[in-house]
Amino acid sequence: MISMSAEITHLNLSQCTKLTGAEAINFLTTHPTVNCFLVYLNIMSNSSQHWLLEEKDMDVLLLNLTFSLCSLNLGGAKITSNHMPILIQLSKHLDELGLNFANLTMEDINSFFIACRR
Repeated sequence: MISMSAEITHLNLSQCTKLTGAEAINFLTTHPTVNCFLVYLNIMSNSSQHWLLEEKDMDVLLLNLTFSLCSLNLGGAKITSNHMPILIQLSKHLDELGLNFANLTMEDINSFFIACRR
């Protein structure tokens, strides 16, 4: 129901337990306001109660996020080491990145800082 001409810069979908991963991915990858204006996106979920974004959802979402984003919270999403290449690319322009409950190694975490020095 969000107008195609909306200019939304901040979107918080955290804890939306009736929202499915497919619905979220569809909206976030196809709605024009998300592709043009979004600077803050919070889609954190409580993984002990509700998994919003599965690993396959993250594959699609991460490849379609806009580079206008400055803050991204993916807490509770099923993020793995396989997602690191695109996360590192995104981190080059993000001021803030939330990855709580991500299935990452210490090597993965260190790669964010190694990438910053290059």
